Amino acid sequence: VRETRVPVERLAARLAAPRLGTDSLLKLETLHREFVEQERAANWDGALAANRAFHFLIYSASGNPTLVNVIENLWLIAGPTAARCR
Repeated sequence: VRETRVPVERLAARLAAPRLGTDSLLKLETLHREFVEQERAANWDGALAANRAFHFLIYSASGNPTLVNVIENLWLIAGPTAARCR
């Protein structure tokens, strides 16, 4: 799954980069801080939620709903793997 996700997510990030404004960048910074805090507190559900919100903010900014849908499906496939890593 990772071999498929990496290029698709890279494309989403490349499309999103010129579309991300100051508000989105500040939100990304906040979500990253939240992820780190939740991880340090061993709150794995909170860390996973912050990580997902961070990534999907970028994906959504790509302006390509089909691409976001593909990525979301790949996340669903990988989800059980992430849950077992806890």
